[in-house]
Amino acid sequence: GELIERSPRGAQILVNVFDRYVHPNPAVGEMLRAKRGPVLVSARQEARNGRKLILLSLDIAAGWHVNSHRPLDRSLISTVVKACGKSVQLGRQSYPKGKRFKLGFSQDLLDVYTGKVSIPIMVVSGKTGAFVDVRITFQACDDRACLAPENALLRVRLR
Repeated sequence: GELIERSPRGAQILVNVFDRYVHPNPAVGEMLRAKRGPVLVSARQEARNGRKLILLSLDIAAGWHVNSHRPLDRSLISTVVKACGKSVQLGRQSYPKGKRFKLGFSQDLLDVYTGKVSIPIMVVSGKTGAFVDVRITFQACDDRACLAPENALLRVRLR
């Protein structure tokens, strides 16, 4: 309250900076990391066997998991990656196998990702300097509850 009364313009600038930090605009340039609750998502370009790829990585905090791309229960939020780019042709992403997991309070098996997980996306063609936008949707859970589903949007410049 007092900051707004003393310096309304300064307060607005502070709010704008905070909003850009929490909701970055990838149209500005590369956005290679995003933290969503207990999950750090990052992306980088790599080369394998002479081919370019975008490597999307999830670093999931201890005690947490996210459902795999193919959870055993269809009502669960699956991990989904979508990538696109102007003047870029991308191949399909390769989802890793999940780990079978059972929560202490449930008899149902889950198929989840824990720890560090990598999802490669092949770059079929693309101009140097072109951007690839990568969106990942996932839901982080621990053994007591699940957080709201999250989206992270990253942007990688091809080199």
